[in-house]
Amino acid sequence: MNRESDMKKLVIGLTGLAVIALNSAVFYAANAADTPKTFATSSAIKAAKWNPTVKLTYSKSSVLMQPTGIPNHARDAYYAVPTAGVVVPDASTSVVMKDPTKAQNYKFTIPTSPKYSSKTTSTSLGSIGVMISGAVLYNPYEGDGKTVAMASNFSITNADGISASFVDKCAGHPTPQQGAYHYHGLPTCVTAKVDKVSKPSHIIGFALDGFPIYGDRDAKGKQLTAKNLDQCNGIYSATPEFPKGIYHYVLLSTSDVRSSIACFHGEVDSSQIQAMPQMGGAQMPMPDLAAAAKKLGVTEEVLKAAFGTNYKNWGLSVRYNYSSSVVGIPGETEDSIPTPESYQTTEQERKLLLPSQLFHNHFLSIQNSWYLAKQTISLMLGETVNRLQEFEDSKDTAALNMLLSNTLYHLKSVTKFNGQFNFVYGFQGMIQDNSNDPTAEEKLIPSSVTFDNGIYGLMYFKYSKWNTQAGIRGDVRTIKSRENFNGFEGVKKQFPSLNFSIGTVRSGKESTARMNVSTGFRAPHLSELMANGAHDGALRYEIGDINLKAEKATQLDLTYEIHKDHLEFIVNPFGNYIHDYILLTPIDSTIDNLPVFQYKQMSQVWLYGGDLAIHFHPHFAHWLHLESNYSFIQSESKNEKLALMPQNRISSTMRIDFKMNSWFKLTEIVVQHAYLFEQNRVASFETSSPAYQLINIGTTMKLGKKMPINIGFGVKNLLNATYIDHLSRLKNIQVSQPGRNVYLSLKYTFSKELK
Repeated sequence: MNRESDMKKLVIGLTGLAVIALNSAVFYAANAADTPKTFATSSAIKAAKWNPTVKLTYSKSSVLMQPTGIPNHARDAYYAVPTAGVVVPDASTSVVMKDPTKAQNYKFTIPTSPKYSSKTTSTSLGSIGVMISGAVLYNPYEGDGKTVAMASNFSITNADGISASFVDKCAGHPTPQQGAYHYHGLPTCVTAKVDKVSKPSHIIGFALDGFPIYGDRDAKGKQLTAKNLDQCNGIYSATPEFPKGIYHYVLLSTSDVRSSIACFHGEVDSSQIQAMPQMGGAQMPMPDLAAAAKKLGVTEEVLKAAFGTNYKNWGLSVRYNYSSSVVGIPGETEDSIPTPESYQTTEQERKLLLPSQLFHNHFLSIQNSWYLAKQTISLMLGETVNRLQEFEDSKDTAALNMLLSNTLYHLKSVTKFNGQFNFVYGFQGMIQDNSNDPTAEEKLIPSSVTFDNGIYGLMYFKYSKWNTQAGIRGDVRTIKSRENFNGFEGVKKQFPSLNFSIGTVRSGKESTARMNVSTGFRAPHLSELMANGAHDGALRYEIGDINLKAEKATQLDLTYEIHKDHLEFIVNPFGNYIHDYILLTPIDSTIDNLPVFQYKQMSQVWLYGGDLAIHFHPHFAHWLHLESNYSFIQSESKNEKLALMPQNRISSTMRIDFKMNSWFKLTEIVVQHAYLFEQNRVASFETSSPAYQLINIGTTMKLGKKMPINIGFGVKNLLNATYIDHLSRLKNIQVSQPGRNVYLSLKYTFSKELK
């Protein structure tokens, strides 16, 4: 009985479970079948917290969205942007650029009754959605269609100590040429304005298929992950704006391919997709491989393989530049002792007067890049040719005639082990050949050859909010003289050096902290070693020292930045200790009526200073930008004060941006004010410099739309102040800087989209 009873209970239990499972399956199937295929979104669009710069025009079945592309939150002051021709950027193929963000002329027609489709459409490069901040949304990928922007984020520091990231704290960045700002992931700067902590996410934008875009929290405030979403980063569920449920996209705070919308689940008008602006040099628009594969009856992966996109990629960039200029002071200067009056002239014609210098410069570079699966190899070859001619007593015969050529080479490898660790190593060098015209009367430096060779290794490591960079580098400079000069014949000098650097950056939602410690060296230039002649550009006779050693420096840089929605604050102190500092000092002598200066070294020198910057962008006036910067530098040494130390200064700028969509556009008005403090910490042979202030005002305008004419007009030194900069080479003869200067510039860019 007990066995039969137990068997009955088991059968009944299993039957019950089967019924429950069946009922559940029927329930979910019914719900899926009843899922609406169309949604009405007009009321939600109107209720969204749009930036006032986004213009909305409603029709019966759609809404025209015209954002400016400029977000209503703070952006980084600098960005790491790819160099010309680079499709897949990294820390070694990018440069630091001041934020190039500019207003865009976007127009998107988005349906107000979006239709859900079981078939998906891959998102292409370029704008795929409009965000309430006024910016746009891109898919996860960069220009190659494979590199994930958030996963490959990096930070670099340039020679001036300015650090910048590829993607900022808001998961966005601008394109370097057009200045088109866009997001590649969850813009926390936007969600912070519309969402409360641990509460449901609200609408932060709309995709081009008409479905809304949300942050990463559901209707109950629970954080969503990729497991909760479909392959397009979408989900059907209730939201604060749609309590009965709607299909919508979710942006995740991840550093992978799920950071943005990879495909559309709604029907999208392909004509609304804005092509991605050029990221570096000229690039072909990315083809719609998905559509092409569909027509051919193959998969997108098969088509990519046929094009070789999964194999080695090679890029080539060639640049050439030529410039010629005349540098001199207008007026006759035949006086034995120059005075300010001897340089004055009433002639308006720009012609060659004495003394003067002529420069002819040629620049050629060839950049080769090979893009492998986890490695990028680049080879750069360059050549520069510079001719310098100085004319003193005759306009026909150069007293000084020098030809300087530089051959440059740089072999570099970048290996990406994963999203957190990259390694860069390479070899670079230069061959510099200087030759003097044997018929010239003067020689500033001898005919010679200089060899520079260096090998280096850099490691980039990213963990959580920390980005760390460490490197080591070895260099050797060899200088060989090819002629008897200044009593020396066949001189050969060699300067080896080993240096290191380590730096780290921690980025938060509203602040960034940076620290960098590095060593460096500077071998003396040939002119510092063997100079023996007149330097007319500086009005002095220079003598070198063959026994000079290389300068060695150790520097500490600190930076702390605060980024609020409408306020940016940056403080950047630094300290630099230099051993064997090379400087040029006068001696009590004259040659050819010119004071004699000689190169020498100081054993220990301290340089310290910093910058303090504030940028205020008021919420009530998005068109107004107020910026101020205080810069100072001081020096300390054992024996004497250093010469040619710049004046401390405060610079302030007021910029007014105009948003016009007409044939004639007034883009901006800029007013600049600079106050330079008195410089009384001077060397024994210098004179102090009084304080002065300058005011500049300028405006820019555009005529036309497709290929506009850019017009610049302004006035420099508006108050016609009379001043002499402390670093002016003509300070010793009291030649003032230019007075009031009115300028007008015209710029026309010829461009044609590649088909």
